[in-house]
Amino acid sequence: MVQKLSSVVLASLLLSALLLTLTQAEEEKRGMQTKATVVYQSFDWNDLSNRGALYPQISSLAPSLSQAGITHVWFPPPSQSADQQGYMPGEWYNILSSGALKSAIGAVKGAGMQAVCDIVINHRTATYKSPCDSNWNNFTQPNWGTWAVVKNDYMCNSASTFCQSSCSCGNADTGQNFCGAPDVDHTNSQVQKDVVNWLGWLKSEYGFSGWRFDMVVGYAGSFVGQYVAGSSPTFSVGEYWDDDTAHVTQWITSTGNRSTAFDFPNRDTLKSCVDSNDYGAMLQGISPPGVMGQMPLFSSTFTDNHDTARNDRFGTEAQIVQGYAYILSHPGTPFVFADDWATPSIQTAIKTLISLRNQQGLGPSSSLYVDQHTKGLYSVYLGGASALCGGNTALKLGTSSWSPCGNNWKLFTSGSNYALWVR
Repeated sequence: MVQKLSSVVLASLLLSALLLTLTQAEEEKRGMQTKATVVYQSFDWNDLSNRGALYPQISSLAPSLSQAGITHVWFPPPSQSADQQGYMPGEWYNILSSGALKSAIGAVKGAGMQAVCDIVINHRTATYKSPCDSNWNNFTQPNWGTWAVVKNDYMCNSASTFCQSSCSCGNADTGQNFCGAPDVDHTNSQVQKDVVNWLGWLKSEYGFSGWRFDMVVGYAGSFVGQYVAGSSPTFSVGEYWDDDTAHVTQWITSTGNRSTAFDFPNRDTLKSCVDSNDYGAMLQGISPPGVMGQMPLFSSTFTDNHDTARNDRFGTEAQIVQGYAYILSHPGTPFVFADDWATPSIQTAIKTLISLRNQQGLGPSSSLYVDQHTKGLYSVYLGGASALCGGNTALKLGTSSWSPCGNNWKLFTSGSNYALWVR
């Protein structure tokens, strides 16, 4: 145990030294936040089929979200799409429920928050068929032809590609194949220019200031880095859906450290531990699981989103609150899911936990010291902690009893299988 604790202390000191080398200017250049950020995902899957109702709902919620400590609101993909949800976009400049969207963003900004737009640029659905091969490869707003489609993108359950080899296709795909629509050739300079121009238009015309890049496993991370550099958002996160921490951190690095990534490895480990009441995996080596343990400034943490909530819900209401007790006290940038906010008992807990995060100065790079990670118990010291009994915040999860060592601790909040202390 002594050896493990010493290693954690050393790792924490080294991480602190590394973080001090990141200047304010560098973090702003990379689209990062230096202050604690809490992002609200404003929709679930069902909400996406009715933007006319969703946007006014966001407007009405904006004051209470801001009062609770939410700093950013994530909006769904805004453009015309072949599906109701917006994840099969076609005409980028054809914005659904445009007036209501502008009003909602105005309400968000008026309440002192920032608007994050869901950016789907891995693939596009076309307006017309190509005269070359009769496939749907002619796009409008912006106008592209087969040259903008990768040459090796295969249709679902087919040996055929969206662009036939005789049709002046683009270069090879730089990521995973998506079979539902033609994949965009991000190596093309005109495509790159059009993406940056569109992002700039979303900022100037609608007031967006941050990006959530969808399905970034589908194209090289260097292009996300290029688009972030070209559009200068205040916040960026990519959906690299992979449980392998090394894969996610490699993607972050490939962006030039210009974007955070959703921490699927951390989320899925936490979910499994809460469900089993066995927290052995909550310390991997000398670090927390996932991106949080390797690149905490670039870890965007969450319990659920519009995809996982459909068939992989984090757990019961009590388990979901445990999840928020963890992500709202730990390093990284935490996200709050709309369905959780709409559940009164969970919303009440989230508000309390955000107030704790702000009061205690906990943020993306806050240091921590894990005490126990075993069957029935996860206990950790946070907020400047580099040793046992250290820091200004303590958390326990699990069915076993535990309380922090040292002086002046006061219980801040507690519930089913969790408790938090401050001093």
